[in-house]
Amino acid sequence: MNFNEVDIMPLMTTAEAAACLTVSPKTLAYWRATGDGPVFVRVGARGIRYRRPDLASYVQQRQFRNNFNHQQAQQG
Repeated sequence: MNFNEVDIMPLMTTAEAAACLTVSPKTLAYWRATGDGPVFVRVGARGIRYRRPDLASYVQQRQFRNNFNHQQAQQG
């Protein structure tokens, strides 16, 4: 199996990722359960980790210029 640098970069814990996104760890857990949150990595049976580029991508995908565009995205 081949890994590139992005695959092996330091992983963030749920608490670290939550702090980065200014949400609670429970919010990240809820988002994982509903499929609404950022991409995560499962390490072992219970370990959840996040990559910084995935958090950045998650935030970027949720940028809107106005409420109309935001409402359209929710409907689509």
